[in-house]
Amino acid sequence: MNKNKPVIDRPFLAAAEEKVLLTLSRYVLEEHIIRAENYFPDHLIQEKFLISAALKTEQGVFVTLLSAGHLRGCIGYITGRGPLFSSVIENTMNAASRDPRFSPVREQELAAIKIDISVMTPLQKISSLESITVGRDGLYLKAGIYCGVFLPQVPLEQGWNKNQYLEHLSLKAGLDQSGYLQSDAEIFSFQAQVFGE
Repeated sequence: MNKNKPVIDRPFLAAAEEKVLLTLSRYVLEEHIIRAENYFPDHLIQEKFLISAALKTEQGVFVTLLSAGHLRGCIGYITGRGPLFSSVIENTMNAASRDPRFSPVREQELAAIKIDISVMTPLQKISSLESITVGRDGLYLKAGIYCGVFLPQVPLEQGWNKNQYLEHLSLKAGLDQSGYLQSDAEIFSFQAQVFGE
């Protein structure tokens, strides 16, 4: 994933904190799949893992599961919904068993699964399409009842230029290819600190 790793202006997690989140996500994945565990109380997690102040902040986060380099599940939120470490727990379980594009992960798959975590910066409304930088910016498009999001690494992985990125984002939102140009369309950018196993 390194060649497709997006650039972030100011990383906010240290390498040790990244490692804690990856170890936590792996623990939750295995407990959830092998033992059907769905409840991980914050106080027990904080006894088992070194949860720093940064891991208790509210930030958007996605957990992506890959098998042989292919997407196997990806769930998250673009804005914070509680402590970051708790969101990683929830999104790990959801990516493993509630991504509607895939059947739930099975125990025999666990050894082949690799975990990527994308921790988001706050959304910033885009006033000019020229300000979008492929390889740095994730995008969230909203137009009426339609919305879609791509993490910053997606256009890198797909080899898209800026126009292709916006067209695919429009399609993902349920609009036509030029939906991002609609008068009611709002585009927000964000960056992500992306790390994985």
